[in-house]
Amino acid sequence: MRSWIRGNLMAYYYDGKKTNSYALIRNTLALVATVSTTDAILGRWKAPRRWSGPAATPG
Repeated sequence: MRSWIRGNLMAYYYDGKKTNSYALIRNTLALVATVSTTDAILGRWKAPRRWSGPAATPG
């Protein structure tokens, strides 16, 4: 996971040198995906009631 983020950051840096709109869009989407994934993990920590397994389902 850490190497995946590092690879995205390196690609973001190197593609930023070339003015390539496709690479900019792709790296922006990758950055948004990384941020949303981190936000989902942190949100799961803050709100464990949403992810407590089968015990949360009534019945």
